[in-house]
Amino acid sequence: MADLLIDRSKLNNVQSSDPLDFHPSEILRQIAKYGHELDNNRKAELKELGFDFSSQLVRTQRPQNLDKYVDGGIFRFHYTLTGEDAVSSKDEDDENYSGIPNGVPDYVDLMINTFYSIGIIDFDSLEFFRPPSDSWYTNLEDGGSDHYDVYIFKLEAGYYGYVQAEEYAQGNSPLDAGNNEFSPAKETRAMSSFMAMRNNYNDFDGIENENIMVTSAHEFFHAVQYGYNGWESGWLLESTAVWMEEKHYDDVNDCYQYFKEFFEEPEKGLNHDVARGYASYIYWSYLTDNIVDEGLIKRIFERSMEFDSYAGMSGYDQDYSISVIKQALKDYRQDFQRVTNHFFTANALLTSDKAAGIYQYAEADSFPLKTPTFSQEISEVTNSGTDIKAQSVEMTGARYYKVDTSDTTLKYIKIGAWKSGAEDVSLDLHAILDLDNIISYEVISASERTLEVSSTKSVIFFVSAFGPDSGSVSYDLRVSRVDADSDTSSSFDLLVPSTDTKIIISNDNLADELVLGWENPINFTGTYYFLLTDSLDLIYSLFYDQCTFNNKGNSCSIPYHYIEAYMHSEGLERVSGTWDIIAQDESKTIYSNNGPFKLTIDGSSVNIGSGMELYPTKFRLYPNSPNPFNPSTRISYDLKEQVEVTLIVYDLLGNKIKTLVNQSQDTGNNIAIWDGTDDFGRTVSAGVYLYRITAGEFVQTQKMLFLK
Repeated sequence: MADLLIDRSKLNNVQSSDPLDFHPSEILRQIAKYGHELDNNRKAELKELGFDFSSQLVRTQRPQNLDKYVDGGIFRFHYTLTGEDAVSSKDEDDENYSGIPNGVPDYVDLMINTFYSIGIIDFDSLEFFRPPSDSWYTNLEDGGSDHYDVYIFKLEAGYYGYVQAEEYAQGNSPLDAGNNEFSPAKETRAMSSFMAMRNNYNDFDGIENENIMVTSAHEFFHAVQYGYNGWESGWLLESTAVWMEEKHYDDVNDCYQYFKEFFEEPEKGLNHDVARGYASYIYWSYLTDNIVDEGLIKRIFERSMEFDSYAGMSGYDQDYSISVIKQALKDYRQDFQRVTNHFFTANALLTSDKAAGIYQYAEADSFPLKTPTFSQEISEVTNSGTDIKAQSVEMTGARYYKVDTSDTTLKYIKIGAWKSGAEDVSLDLHAILDLDNIISYEVISASERTLEVSSTKSVIFFVSAFGPDSGSVSYDLRVSRVDADSDTSSSFDLLVPSTDTKIIISNDNLADELVLGWENPINFTGTYYFLLTDSLDLIYSLFYDQCTFNNKGNSCSIPYHYIEAYMHSEGLERVSGTWDIIAQDESKTIYSNNGPFKLTIDGSSVNIGSGMELYPTKFRLYPNSPNPFNPSTRISYDLKEQVEVTLIVYDLLGNKIKTLVNQSQDTGNNIAIWDGTDDFGRTVSAGVYLYRITAGEFVQTQKMLFLK
């Protein structure tokens, strides 16, 4: 079946590198969408294979020779005891493993139990909605019930299993076509499906039970995905399906087989093709373990319904999945580019060391490799420099380099990366320093940076690219030695927001924050100051009051509702001008290389009286900012009335660490600062902490991550 369509231009991203590890669901989905466009010869071949062209989608005819079925929860398992499709008739147990035969083959009982466990996690724990039914069909041969159909029979050699999309949800109702009846949302591209599983896994490596488990978790999640948006990008469908394998059966680690290609070619984007999607599951593992929570995956598919992924799949000209991910992360108050660079940093280290904080993988010790492939390793750094020409990296990919800095006479090195054209692409440069086996991280987004390396053994740096959904960017690199007497503290860049940014504050985003970010100059121990012009200068005090600067801080975050409240009090709907940062100590003042940046803030669309108001109408505890943090973080909360307030930090065991607030406070927004110390002034260890507010009857808890 796969060979029929591999050379089709619209399907050229659908392939498998290993026929012994093949899930043909993506090919079947592409046939369902594009099959009507194929020439008559191809259509005839597909019809011979059992494909039906009579409906809007091309679907596979269901097996007609399975004469038995048994229901288990929402699932209906079809099987037979005769012919080549027969399952083993062994029946020594029931589904509860009581040792009593129950008239159902043990092999089928195993599947019933497996799918029961899948449902508990998918529906109860992660709160996905079940796939739409096919109850509009008139007979059982077509499904014809509210159960989700699983067919157990002899599949082609090398096929683990698959899900076949067969019709838009509620296919008997034109008014509701594409809408999943089990979801309160109004879907437009939801599809019903059925699932095929093998009648045995004797020809596959590994333990049969484990093959059944990971295949069931993977394939059934495709059915769940189709219940939200059946036309989401294939790489996203496969990567999240593999993630679901790990969620269900973390100890099996069948997914490790995809690592080799992924880390050998890290410069390829997450969405390079469908095959890479299998390995891109590690992206979701990283994010859900270190940055957000497992609810991100569900949020992605909820957001997916808002984008025209059907059009985006056409020739893969535009991958709307990237837009979906950006929006889902924004819902978590996270920035796609920033957290993806965190991911690339973690991939440079592949460590389980908890000291790495958000850059660790808990399972890294069992990974089948220790580092990604380095594009070049530089053994000696000279004053004339090492030039690395004609490099390229895809959007959402990263290319890695390693520099030997063990030379005791080497104090500073300068790293530069310059792209060729591509004005719409952000080329990011990030360095990771091994300080005598104590890893530190220099997160930089500038074309050139000087690093102090006198106490390092090596420096890993990577170049990443963000911009359009797909494509690549070319660039040149230079790594050179810097004399010790050079003024290495005189260089830093403004980072975010980029110049000419216009921020529109609305009732829908008042909880968001304006983040101003810049680099830390080398060896700087002074203080940062704002330089604001034009009407931005009018809110200088707001910026100044809400930001605490020191030699470790390189950002300032101000909630939109603070800015809007000030603008409203001053009768302003719009402020604009430039912003810049200067770094000043006792001996010198350092100006940014690339400032000032133009900035406009428009609050004209805010309707005072709805949404988050200037005077809060409800109690609310906001996520701390920054998070992760070092050395301090701000905790913002709203009080709708005067009330006794306690705000306390706890560790994960529930031990009280520090009381931040314990007093009566008036209505309005308030901020508390935690500097990572306990009630006795001692700095706590790095890790996850909880903060809980009690304001009258209102109680809420949030998580935060303290780094060292």
